[in-house]
Amino acid sequence: MDSFGNIFLVLFIYFSFEKSVKKDQNGKIIGISEAQQEKFRADSLKLSNCVQYVLRARNNGFYARCDGQGKVFLLAGEVYKYGVTCEKNATERYPKSFYEENNLEFLPQFYGNVYQCQVEEKRKLYHYPALPENLKRPENERLILPIGNCKTQ
Repeated sequence: MDSFGNIFLVLFIYFSFEKSVKKDQNGKIIGISEAQQEKFRADSLKLSNCVQYVLRARNNGFYARCDGQGKVFLLAGEVYKYGVTCEKNATERYPKSFYEENNLEFLPQFYGNVYQCQVEEKRKLYHYPALPENLKRPENERLILPIGNCKTQ
């Protein structure tokens, strides 16, 4: 970055900081600004209204693994991925084209705050190896996680 870019970045950060704090008449910082408080309230509210969801295969067929290691055959209704979103409209977690192109359906399973939903998601991920749909697979094809969940536990 050139010196003009550095100066611009410093000024941007300074003015963003100035908008984030409240000062008394002597210029001493005494808290955060009303705007910053409102952002906090909005973010806090968003985190209290979340959903734990499942993406399921719409049809029998081969579905791409999220780790890029090929495809796995899923029967219609089998789990592709468990997840959590706090989006206002949960089905917009992914664009509509994503569901169509990947032949998946979004189904909410649990509603709560972000912590509750993450606990529910973890419960489902940890129990996935013993899920009947997974146990129906030949032993050498059984999965530890759904093919759409790439993060390790």
